[in-house]
Amino acid sequence: MPLRNPLAELRDAVAAGRDQYDLRLASPNFHRLAAYAYVAEQFGYRYMGAAPGTSTLNQPLLVFRRAEDLRARAAETLARYPHFAEGGPLPGMAPGKGLHPSGEAKGEVSLLHSRLVVDAARRYSRRVLRNLVSVLVLMAIVLFFPGYTVQHVLVAGGIWLGLFALYLIGLVVSRLRLAKHGARLAAAGISWPPSGEA
Repeated sequence: MPLRNPLAELRDAVAAGRDQYDLRLASPNFHRLAAYAYVAEQFGYRYMGAAPGTSTLNQPLLVFRRAEDLRARAAETLARYPHFAEGGPLPGMAPGKGLHPSGEAKGEVSLLHSRLVVDAARRYSRRVLRNLVSVLVLMAIVLFFPGYTVQHVLVAGGIWLGLFALYLIGLVVSRLRLAKHGARLAAAGISWPPSGEA
């Protein structure tokens, strides 16, 4: 199923008055996704992290849930930006530049970016390790076929060890990013991930 325009997804959720909608993006750019989360919040929907059961996927479903305390803001935003999903201006974004925050929104977008980074860093270990184990099992199955040699086993083992070394480097980087962005959120008084998701 092709991925939908995220702004169209938001427009449909607003029009239908849905309490929640999920969004899947291919290879998301966290800065643009944070800007999108800011826009969604202006229309009454808060980013809540990955949907249950998808947190270990390469492309998890991202949950946006309607917040009761944003109803008044959402109504005002919709009145000011009725054509936001058809290429019209977006709240808090630089005119004519799509999902690029203007000065007034940059602080909030930065904090949303930190939430997305924390979520991705928390997913990294389980998701990538599971993929590595899958590669190891696949290599073992292939090596059971006739014609394999000790050299083939050594080559396969070397490739897997190289991938494992890259995994360890990525793990260190993700832990550093988790600490940095977690500290930024804590300094802003934001408890993340949401309760029940830790």
